[in-house]
Parts: sequence; C-alpha cells; structure tokens
Amino acid sequence: MVELHRLIEKLCDQKNITGQLESRTKSVSSYKSKINRPGKNYTDPLSDVTDLVGVRIVVNTLAEVDVVAALLRSEFSVDEENSINKAESLDPDKFGYLSQHLIVQLPEHRCALSEWAEFRGFSAEIQVRTALQHTWSVIQHPLDYKSTSAVPKELRRRLFRLSALFELADAELDELMIQANTIKSTYASKTGDAVLDLPINKESLEVFLNESKQVEYWDGVFNQVPNMKTEAPNWWGSRDVDMPKLCGLKTMRDMETLLEQSVGWWEKYVLSYFVGSSSCTKNGILLYALISNFPDILTEDVLKSTFGFGAPEKALEFAKKLNPKYSK
Repeated sequence: MVELHRLIEKLCDQKNITGQLESRTKSVSSYKSKINRPGKNYTDPLSDVTDLVGVRIVVNTLAEVDVVAALLRSEFSVDEENSINKAESLDPDKFGYLSQHLIVQLPEHRCALSEWAEFRGFSAEIQVRTALQHTWSVIQHPLDYKSTSAVPKELRRRLFRLSALFELADAELDELMIQANTIKSTYASKTGDAVLDLPINKESLEVFLNESKQVEYWDGVFNQVPNMKTEAPNWWGSRDVDMPKLCGLKTMRDMETLLEQSVGWWEKYVLSYFVGSSSCTKNGILLYALISNFPDILTEDVLKSTFGFGAPEKALEFAKKLNPKYSK
C-alpha cells in the first residue's frame, strides 16, 4: 500500500496535480468476510479480490477528476470491465456519491523492475472524486442508505434535493474555473496600454508585474540594496487588491502613474528602508509604494488589523520623512 501511495503521489506531482491522497489495506477480517460471502467463488483469492489495497484521490474539480483518471490509465493496466464511473452508472432519478473507481494492476514494464516484481498480478482499487463528492459521501454515510428504495418516503425528497445541490455546485465550480482560466488567458495576451486599462484584480496585477516599465525600473532599484534580491509574487490574501482600492486606485494605469510619480524620492526610501533585508517580492514593491505614498490612509492600525502587517511603524516613519508631500 505504501509503495502504491508513493507512486501515485509522485505521478501526480510530475503532472502538477494537487489533491488529497488517502490509502488503506483491507483488514484480515474484512478479507475473510468477502471471500466467504455466499455466491462468491474465488479460485485465487489474493489475485481475484480487486480491492485488497485502496487509494482515494480527492481533487477540486470534475475536470481534474478526468485528468487524474487519464493519468492512471496511462500509467497502470486498468480492468475496464470492473471499473465504474458512478456518474455514468447512476440513474438520473437516483441519489448517491459520484466518483470514478478504477481497478488497476501494475503494467508489465513496471513489474520488470525488481522493486515492483513482487506485486505482479495484484489488483488495487483507486477512487477519484472531487472534494464536494467526497463531502457528500461523508455526510450521507451515517444515514446508511445504500439505495433509493431504502430511504423512508418522508426523507426521500429532501435527500434528493440535497444530493442535486452538491452535483450542481460541482458543475458550477467547473464552469467557474473555466471562466477564470479564460479571463487569465485574455489578460495574459494584453500588452502596453491594454494592460494599463485593466481594473485592479489579481489577474491584472500578475500581468502588470510582467509588463510594466515602471515595475522593471523599481525592481532594478530594489536590487541595488546590498544583498537584496526580488522574488516572484507571493499573494497574501486579498490585500494586493484591497490596498490600492482603499487608496483610490481603480486601474493598472493608476498604479503605473503612482510608480512614475515616485521617481526622484522613493529611490532613497528603498535604499534606506530595506538596508539589511535580503528579499522583497515583486508584488511587495507595489504594496510598499502604496504605504509610502498614502501613510495617512494606510495607517499603523489599518496595516496591522486589516492587512496583517506585523510591524509597519518603521515603514510609515520613513514614508513621512522622505515623501515630499509630508516632509515639507
């Protein structure tokens, strides 16, 4: 089980698939109960029982379920006859938890490796489901209703409605992710003035950090600080969007103008305040530009309680000391 868990985890990591993995080995009592069940006739129980080992992969969206299922089919020998896609097998007027159950064996090329040879011929069950499908499974499990007919009439309609809401939420989440990726791609294709006309949000900020000449200039200034190195953006909550909006900035052009108007005095701020610092993120450049230009709005209390800055006192002190608007 441990080896299979690690293998699947490694395969998912290689494809940048993030998910929660759980694994289990069937207990001896459960194994005995299964092979002795009336109507079952196993000629080789160790090989014939397909779920001695089980792995569950929980991902975020329905699209990711399909990606993981395709990955498993490319890396394992899948017993398609005994594998089940619950979404396809469940009747439209029935309720139940949806997921893909794949019965797999190691392919021959992997069994040829000495570390995997002892597992040749053994089967495992891999379940792939979304987080919402998993939540619904956990919620309905204590009710112990294995079929629609087992549900008391008084509960049936409510249970169906709840099941439908979970399915609808999964579908809506999938559409939301598609739309978000479309917006991100649309933004990424913009250059020049088209970027500056974008409203301030996380996607437009990502494009702006790569396209802005002012960001490029200030990145160079930050790297003049001894032992300083600017790093990739680290998005911390919503403050990258909320801070500029609180200061009255609405578009990326407003941000570009703010950086441009800081030329001539903010260089001294950067070279003074960041002495002794080893790094600053690219989006951090924008946040400190805001603090330096709007210390009357981004006060110590606001920075601490609203935006989670640990010790903004020094940053504000330097802002009021070096910003011409406050130092006169």
